[in-house]
Amino acid sequence: ATGEWDMPAHSDMNEKKTEKKMPPPAEQLHAVASIDEALKLLSLDRTLALEALSHCSEEELETKPAPAPWDATPVNLGLRMLHMIDHLNQHKSQLFYYLKMQGKPVNTYHLYGK
Repeated sequence: ATGEWDMPAHSDMNEKKTEKKMPPPAEQLHAVASIDEALKLLSLDRTLALEALSHCSEEELETKPAPAPWDATPVNLGLRMLHMIDHLNQHKSQLFYYLKMQGKPVNTYHLYGK
């Protein structure tokens, strides 16, 4: 919404796109120690996203260009936010099926509930 991007520590948006680089090993990525910690962080993320969205007018969502570091195409802010939501939903589904394949007791309530 502001055009400022806080990139993860393991990211370098200045790297050349043509260079193929392997992602860092899982041990180097940030992890949570508990489900409660994950839920707390997700709640803080949600609060931050809703706060940022509250500063956007309908007109800005419809007309303000919103290029991103990974895609300089000037997509309208509202559409960029919808893409972000779709991206997060994809990760949520990936995690759901990852847990399901491990035999964890998850169901569609865990995916869509609350």
